[in-house]
Amino acid sequence: MKIEASSRQGILCCMRPTRNNNYRYYICKPSTQEWKVLPNPKLRNLGFGNYCCEIFDSETNAWRKANILSLSEDVSLKYHHQPINASGLLYLLTTDDQVLILNYDGEEAYPRFYLPEQVSQNKNYKNKKLISYEGKLGFICLSPSEILELWCIENTINHVWRKEQEIETENIKRVTNYPSPIDFYNNDVIVMEGSNGSVFYEKQNASLHLVKSDKLYGPIEVFPFCSDVEPIN
Repeated sequence: MKIEASSRQGILCCMRPTRNNNYRYYICKPSTQEWKVLPNPKLRNLGFGNYCCEIFDSETNAWRKANILSLSEDVSLKYHHQPINASGLLYLLTTDDQVLILNYDGEEAYPRFYLPEQVSQNKNYKNKKLISYEGKLGFICLSPSEILELWCIENTINHVWRKEQEIETENIKRVTNYPSPIDFYNNDVIVMEGSNGSVFYEKQNASLHLVKSDKLYGPIEVFPFCSDVEPIN
């Protein structure tokens, strides 16, 4: 069983392989031990650069097809990057540093826009990732000097980015190698994935907590997660 995505409501989307290279999808809420098997979406080969968005309707227990997203031949969606839900919209990052905005019907709600200019025009920025920060669309990355930067959308109409924070990573490198930013646990705690586990770094007092793990293959297997004990149904 493999986790594919998580929600801020404590629900996980999981997948397990079945026979003939097929997969079975589930949603679950670990805090209440609830599981639901999903019908498989109708996967289609639309050609390179085309993506079919299908939306699961929990009331009808069925998938419905939305619009097809088309990208240029040399561009794709960022592999293993979870879409971000912020301000009632879904945001996805492409390999050429553009942000796609979808509504809950799978339609592009606004024109695509780029990451901050100084980031998108400098190939030495790395570990670029969209996040939700204080209910807004945010973006984290490592600068060429290994400083963690947090940017947020200041204007949701014109999509103007503003740099909110800069965090030195030297202290984090003392407990793990190659730290990669994952998300903000809260406004003061940043989570990073390193060579030997996850690091919770508290900015206010520069304290560190390393959670060791030898079974993860990298940041793509770390998901933000919080939950209550209220049943789904």
